[in-house]
Amino acid sequence: MEFFHENFATSILLEDGLFKGVTSVDLESGEMRVFMGKAGIIATGGAGRVYSFATVSQASTGDGIAIAYRAGIPIKDMEFVQFHPTGLVPSGVLITEAARGEGGYLLNSKGERFMARYAPQRMELAPRDIVSRAMMTEIMEGRGFVDEESGLGYLHLDLRHLGDRVFREKLPMVREITRKLINVDPVEEPIPVRPATHYTMGGVHVDTYGQVLLNDGSPIPNLWAAGEVAAVSVHGANRLGSNALSECVVWGRLTGAAAASYAMKASDTILEMSGSLAGRVKVEESRVFDRLIHSERGSENPYEVRRELQKMMDERVGIFRHGSTLSEAWSQLKRLKERFSNVRLEYTGRTYNNNLRDVLEIASMLDVAEIIIVGAIARTESRGAHYRLDYPKRDDVNWLKHTLVNYRVGEEPIISYTPVRITKWAPEERRY
Repeated sequence: MEFFHENFATSILLEDGLFKGVTSVDLESGEMRVFMGKAGIIATGGAGRVYSFATVSQASTGDGIAIAYRAGIPIKDMEFVQFHPTGLVPSGVLITEAARGEGGYLLNSKGERFMARYAPQRMELAPRDIVSRAMMTEIMEGRGFVDEESGLGYLHLDLRHLGDRVFREKLPMVREITRKLINVDPVEEPIPVRPATHYTMGGVHVDTYGQVLLNDGSPIPNLWAAGEVAAVSVHGANRLGSNALSECVVWGRLTGAAAASYAMKASDTILEMSGSLAGRVKVEESRVFDRLIHSERGSENPYEVRRELQKMMDERVGIFRHGSTLSEAWSQLKRLKERFSNVRLEYTGRTYNNNLRDVLEIASMLDVAEIIIVGAIARTESRGAHYRLDYPKRDDVNWLKHTLVNYRVGEEPIISYTPVRITKWAPEERRY
């Protein structure tokens, strides 16, 4: 087995209904590379960094989703973005749900266990979307604290009553994280937390076995997706804790076995580079290098575009959504895309051009934000992690269906829908 480290995939190559390979920037040499393959698996993770305060790594910029989108593959249910209630302020590092599972309290600035107002039967152990909305309500209504460094509003996760033994035996990492990052010992002080972007429940449109699908339900025979990048729909609209690990283990095995089986039987003709594909590789090379490195310098700072994108997503496409603010987000996104078309690179060298890598990631973030926003505008209901203040009720009559978004060059994306397959248990309204 051979690994190609420091390669950044920029496009998926499809031809005659088959996956043929990917283009990639070799960051070490600064050259465009083409990897042809008899089968492929998209396993690039989620897109949490389209928001500024997130539990995920800085590399979670949705690149796999974006390159699939630009290749013509439908992207499913991206309006469902999960926010975890307890991101450490100001970094966003996750404070595990186990802290509340062991009996931790959420307190506002008045010292109240405010979850009694929102989910009296479940309190701090209510589903993540309910706890996150409750926390943001407390903060927005002035019953939170404000972090001096970041300006973020936050609440307290109080674990002091659990005692030193619980920390030693069950929560050692919580204590280590807070002591190292913010110099707070949770045995003696409460932890500052606020909801943070955590998981992308939508993603590449796939079937039960991870096979990538087109809008009409037909598969791309030799392409699969696994993990957070895929929308298998095992999570529905509101992922349960630990299901992400199950998803990686189960679909990692399923897709890996299927791709290997296909590749072993496939003809070597799949690996042939046609004139059409060669032309598309040239176009991709021009997009990546000629427009960004070799062109005259633009006037826009890409990092400012990223900062404004994340701020916009936080404020207008976050835990609480409304038709008016979503429309504002859509208009602002169009302006950001226009500005991005005129970005400049400060470093134009080829070797380890992290400036170029960052710009390519920002391009992915803009595409992912587009998919989230259009899906959220269209879905006029509240379901799981998608909460509309102007449509606060779930509407199974009109909206028990999956959203599919397709890319169109230079035009607004196309939205379509596919039915939810119900086999054993029909969905019921949650009551707490």
